[in-house]
Amino acid sequence: MRKAYTEVQYTSQHLPLRQQRYMKFFIDTASLAQIKEAQELGVLDGVTITPPLMAKEGISGTDAVMKHYVDICTIVEGDVSAEVIATDYNGMVREGEDLAALHPRIVVKLPMTREGVKAIKYFSGKGIKTNCTLVFSAGQALLAPRPGPPTSRHSSVGWTTSAPTVWTDRPDAYHL
Repeated sequence: MRKAYTEVQYTSQHLPLRQQRYMKFFIDTASLAQIKEAQELGVLDGVTITPPLMAKEGISGTDAVMKHYVDICTIVEGDVSAEVIATDYNGMVREGEDLAALHPRIVVKLPMTREGVKAIKYFSGKGIKTNCTLVFSAGQALLAPRPGPPTSRHSSVGWTTSAPTVWTDRPDAYHL
């Protein structure tokens, strides 16, 4: 069995310092067997998936990919981060809306690009959870949660094997 990489998400709330920090663990795979194994261990907080991970599992075509996301959502109790393929704003919005409509656990994963940040703002306005990926600098990490609603108070930064990821799906997105 191939080893799945785990993404760590660090979260902080407005509580006393000793009570406010906890880790969340996200498996970075499209393998249902690996996801089930992690879920059964009781350590899984969610799943992050990229198009190449889907391809590694032999999953291709829009219908098969969408069904696979739903299958994953039935296994896990936490967020399932589904990445858009489009690189333009309209394409990201179209794909993201389709993904978000699949299941309440879906988090739309968008790239840290000008078009991606615009899409994050759009989805934030619709109350759709987002995950900003391909964040390579502290400046980008600080910028990613900015398009969220002004009532936002939280963000978290997680690192995958390739790049940090900023999650903007929490209600308090301004404290890194």
